[in-house]
Amino acid sequence: MSRPAVSIVVPTHNRPASLKRCLASVQPQLDDRDELIVVDSGSDDATYAEDLAAAVDARHVRLDHAGASLARNVGWQSARHDIVVFVDDDVTAEPEWLMPLVVRFAFDDRLGFVAGRMEAAGTMRPISVRVGNRPGTLSLGHPSPGATGNVAIRRTALEDVAGFDERLGPGAWLAAAEDLDLLDRILAAGWSGWYAPQAVVYGEQPSTRRDQIRRTWAYGKGSGGRLAKTARRDPIAAARLARMVLPALRRSRSLSPDDPDAVVLPRDPVLSATRTAGTVIGFAAGLVMLRPRRR
Repeated sequence: MSRPAVSIVVPTHNRPASLKRCLASVQPQLDDRDELIVVDSGSDDATYAEDLAAAVDARHVRLDHAGASLARNVGWQSARHDIVVFVDDDVTAEPEWLMPLVVRFAFDDRLGFVAGRMEAAGTMRPISVRVGNRPGTLSLGHPSPGATGNVAIRRTALEDVAGFDERLGPGAWLAAAEDLDLLDRILAAGWSGWYAPQAVVYGEQPSTRRDQIRRTWAYGKGSGGRLAKTARRDPIAAARLARMVLPALRRSRSLSPDDPDAVVLPRDPVLSATRTAGTVIGFAAGLVMLRPRRR
């Protein structure tokens, strides 16, 4: 079975050890048609990403400013191929990860993106998209249509929606949900999405309680920003989405693998409260900060 050629974009910021593991898991799956692009968004050490990229024959781009969305935009805009795969620098890909992530593009011209499965490193606990292992269509309004740690997107779909909103994501105050917002806009533009659970990567998790709370707070703020943008487009859809992504409102919902709207939410009371508070504050801030962009 053949697959289309791909450009893989890996943004990085101050994670030399993680980036080394990531590139070591991705590079062996490429062939001569593919390209690997490492975009360093303002790391304190200006040389580590360049050295690691050279070691795996990847192209290196250095930016002066931090920002994951900025780095991804620079990456896909400089890519050679129509299928752009985004991988975070703190994930490790399974050896057979790439083929199931991109092969479907060869048969569907309206397929805008394919989201793979992400699991917490060292466990089988899902940390993005669906809880279960069933492939399927991802529709507008899904609480978690995909994550930039493991997603392939058609370049023309990225062009159609002007790429990532750089006001969202790591490096911005609304420090998450840039991927959810992007995929929302791709689906709203008429493209389709697909979930490929066979394409598995493992994401590093916070090692301390403080880091865990900090990440949950960031996820909450970003989720609130996404809700604010959804509310501008469709208030009813935003209310429905809020019921699915706010832990306080989702308590009674099953997280069964058979639930097509299943998402992973914190069960820890402190993390649940942190996520909820962050979402509410992010929503209020997003109504002010995330006014529609001029194109």
